[in-house]
Amino acid sequence: MKEQVNVSYRPLNEKDLALLFNLFQEARFKERYGTDEAFLKESRPEGCYFSIEFGERKQWVGFMSLTDFNQAKDEAWLSIGICPDFWGRGIGTLALQGLIEDCFSVRHMKRLHLFVFATNQHALNLYQKLGFLITAYLPTPFGEVYQLCLENSGGFSNEKQD
Repeated sequence: MKEQVNVSYRPLNEKDLALLFNLFQEARFKERYGTDEAFLKESRPEGCYFSIEFGERKQWVGFMSLTDFNQAKDEAWLSIGICPDFWGRGIGTLALQGLIEDCFSVRHMKRLHLFVFATNQHALNLYQKLGFLITAYLPTPFGEVYQLCLENSGGFSNEKQD
């Protein structure tokens, strides 16, 4: 039987910035997600940034963001990063399910977009499991990436998926 995972997210605060910086210096993270320079070049100052917390003590284990909002189309770009010591525990799945549910039911967004490095098969599988569809395969200065999109069909469920 799989253990119950306690995951939540909250707005990123100033104290979280050092943890975020350290995450982008971690070799295993950089291998899978790219360098901190790549993230910073692609980041936009506008947007919503969140800290992901794990366990009863609410330990900081990663981040999520929604950026490049397009109000006319009710859409945004999503990103997520989890500390490597916490990979494989279902934390990313639960955090994304919560954020996606909030985007579609509370913010009434119509679609979410994201990029994933082609070499990050684990993340690609997760996004597809959550309903994202590949819309493009693109070369970038940081490596080849898939562009994915999730449409709000009104039926997204925050229940655990197998």
